[in-house]
Amino acid sequence: MQKPELQKPTVAELAILRILWDRGQSTVAEVKDVLSQRKAKGALKYTAVLKALQTMADKGLVDRQERGRAHVYRARIKQPQAQRSYRDLVFNLFRDSIGDLIAAAIDSNRLSRAQLDEIAEQIEKLRRREQSGKKSP
Repeated sequence: MQKPELQKPTVAELAILRILWDRGQSTVAEVKDVLSQRKAKGALKYTAVLKALQTMADKGLVDRQERGRAHVYRARIKQPQAQRSYRDLVFNLFRDSIGDLIAAAIDSNRLSRAQLDEIAEQIEKLRRREQSGKKSP
């Protein structure tokens, strides 16, 4: 049987992948419970989460094992791989302007103080590298 070709995850699939990256392998019920806790509008249906995970398996994003009546899923791709799959899209969207990308992130009001400090630290590292005559990657 031929392995499915890896496809870019959707926003909803990324939410499920984040759960699997954080928790490791999980049953459909466990994924559903975490998603339901994160959604303000109430619980999701088991069948909806099962269908999403089945689609993700078809896309090559997750692997599935059956343990009795339970379906156990694990992420087939690692978080850095998923991030790389979106890098070109993001840079095209922001016309290769990292400044515009950072400004959009800051304007979203979703960054914590620690994340803002991390961005400032990365900028300072780049400035020091350029001042020392080393080219940035």
